[in-house]
Amino acid sequence: MGGMFDVACFSTLDGVMALDPSELSLEELAALTTRLGVAVDRVQARLVLAAVEAERRNAFAAEPFAASTRDYLERRTVMRRPQATRDAALARDLIPLDAIRTAMADGVLSVEEARLLCRPMRNPRLRRSYHLHEAQVLADFLGVPRLLWDRLMAMVIDRLDTDGPDPNDKKTVYGNLNRHLDGSWHLDAHLDTLAGAELSSVLLSIVRQLRQDSEGEGAEAPTTSTLIAEALVEMARRAAGHHKANKSLLAANVIVPEDTAVACLEGDDTADVPAATLDGVPLTARQLRRVLCEGLLLGLVLDSEGAILRLGRTSREPNLAQRLYLALRDQGCTFPGCTQPPAMCHAHHIRWWSHGGHTDVESMALVCYRHHTLIHNRLWDLHLADGVVTWTHLRSGRTATREPPDVVIERARQQIQKTLATTRTATFTLAT
Repeated sequence: MGGMFDVACFSTLDGVMALDPSELSLEELAALTTRLGVAVDRVQARLVLAAVEAERRNAFAAEPFAASTRDYLERRTVMRRPQATRDAALARDLIPLDAIRTAMADGVLSVEEARLLCRPMRNPRLRRSYHLHEAQVLADFLGVPRLLWDRLMAMVIDRLDTDGPDPNDKKTVYGNLNRHLDGSWHLDAHLDTLAGAELSSVLLSIVRQLRQDSEGEGAEAPTTSTLIAEALVEMARRAAGHHKANKSLLAANVIVPEDTAVACLEGDDTADVPAATLDGVPLTARQLRRVLCEGLLLGLVLDSEGAILRLGRTSREPNLAQRLYLALRDQGCTFPGCTQPPAMCHAHHIRWWSHGGHTDVESMALVCYRHHTLIHNRLWDLHLADGVVTWTHLRSGRTATREPPDVVIERARQQIQKTLATTRTATFTLAT
């Protein structure tokens, strides 16, 4: 650039993308940053508006292994699941809000500003009245500084919801528990005032105990976030030992081959035996000994024989042995691409119980809550033959079969390695 500020370079997106930030003056760098920020925001707004159309047209129905607009965004973009969830929810809220959608299309509103303006749509009591006053609310917001928008939105919600929540309304609580490919877990939740107070009182009490136990050991003091995670695990352990705990709900399944169990009990870490698994994730010998010795989880030692258990019409709910069998056979939700473990799944009667189905393991399959809902909403159906579950989309007629979890994980690892290798060898040429 030679220190000369060339406005023409910033007039088009291609011109902006061709610039090298290391060669710009401070004035030019500031202009480039502003231009890129505007471009990013406009692209994000267009992507959300595309998601609105995808939601309207049920575009996910034509996408392999997609059950919602969130899945559609996750597969068609580089979004990770939390961002795809937020944008899909925003798209649903925007469908009836014509004025806000138009403002986004014209570049007047950013995605985050639109998300704030859609906040009343999350409350079923406010949707209709907010829809009627949407254009006026938007005009009022555009007339005040952005710093005041949060406070102004609180006033709008308070004005629209004068009576407050109905005593019979369900609690606005939710939680998500996801497992990563390396076997680690991610947990997040949103609780109402009472539930949060009850949880925090117990959780913080355990945190204080753990902090006291860690003092004086000479090691670096653990962070509060680490202690909270350890306290959650401690709460689960205490609950599992309580006399009122529901023993029929499996926290997790440890599948231990017979030879592996013998080698573990004998302390032989060098034996050539199959690995024990926790919900499909391999365990080291040390981890397996800890599980079996401390009794944290339920360990199932398998030999070469097995029995198919049947309850017929005598009981709608599967017993503990059947749950163990289904966990071993299905290894989690059977919907293609779903990674929910057995503990997060229901034993679904393939022929519905209300239609004369039997509680037999060859007549049931594990499905998570979300995909179980899709079945009973008659969007998907499934068929089991020779241990293979085939899903059929009832609108489009397309079918999908889940591959074994170990095959899916191996393919994901290969794809990651391929992507990294491509990234390392790729060369980029900047336009002049």
